[in-house]
Amino acid sequence: MEHTRELVAPVVSGHVPDSLPGLVPQCVLLWWQGFLTQVPMMLALWVMLAIAVTGGSLLNGMVDALRWTAGKVTSAATGLGHTWESPPGLAFGLRVALALFLVVTVIFAVRGVSLSFPESERAKRERERRERQRAERGGFLPVVVLLMSAARCSRAYQQWSRGTGVAGVPRVSMRSVERVIWRAHKTRYPASESFWPSTLGLMDIGSHHRRVLKAHAAQVVGALRAAEARQDAEPAEALREMAVMLVIIAERYAEGRLGQLLDEDRLDSEVSATQGEYLRFLGLGTAVIAAMTAAVSFGIPSDALGPLLGVVATFGAVIFLRGRIPASADLVDILRGADRR
Repeated sequence: MEHTRELVAPVVSGHVPDSLPGLVPQCVLLWWQGFLTQVPMMLALWVMLAIAVTGGSLLNGMVDALRWTAGKVTSAATGLGHTWESPPGLAFGLRVALALFLVVTVIFAVRGVSLSFPESERAKRERERRERQRAERGGFLPVVVLLMSAARCSRAYQQWSRGTGVAGVPRVSMRSVERVIWRAHKTRYPASESFWPSTLGLMDIGSHHRRVLKAHAAQVVGALRAAEARQDAEPAEALREMAVMLVIIAERYAEGRLGQLLDEDRLDSEVSATQGEYLRFLGLGTAVIAAMTAAVSFGIPSDALGPLLGVVATFGAVIFLRGRIPASADLVDILRGADRR
């Protein structure tokens, strides 16, 4: 911490708000204590792995398990191929959908009944204790990543200020920072340890709350990317700006202000980053190919494949690329344009 302070403080001094609470050192200490408590378990796992590899018994069991899993997957794929050749009727699909609907209804009903019971004082204290331990155990890793990245920016700034000659601009990547910012709300608000919420993948915050935090994280990542892109044009200013922003983000995260990691004057409402662009395009392409393959397999006439391709591609783009749902007039234009030879 002292070494990092010596690197960062001269660079960001006078450029960060005076209202920052200064919680970063405490968060780093809590993260380090939680890390040390996990060291014995990690050592035990490594010892078990070494024994398994040298002894060979557990390794052979793992190989047999993988072979059994591969056989099951192959048989399932073969059965699916036979089902694809002779697809089930509409009645079978309706029965499956009804069964899934009943299962989901029962799960939500049981969860609602369980939440209706009043919580005892002892259970409330135990839940608060577990939440506090969970936060101290894994909730402050983003602070460490942000602080280390700020130190790298400060080191590069000092290196550039001293003059690098033909060595070029000392570049700093924000990729690791982007990952922790995208996942900040999940790290800060982990899923509940109770059975039903963890079964359904529910979080301690609502979906509308998550959407707001994701939108703010996109703006923060966009501001960092803009500063990162300025390293080749204005190295000193870009590196200083990145270090300042990283310190502010770390302090705001430590304080729990995930909806204001950066002030409005440092953000641009028109600059918003997106996450997983390549995966989205890959998913879009896979969905379109799968839909058209299914259409051909079910015997849809070739004259209808053109308009169907336009509709599938449009709605796939809406789903995977988060675009605007087209209006009825747009759909007519798509159907007309997709059928051109």
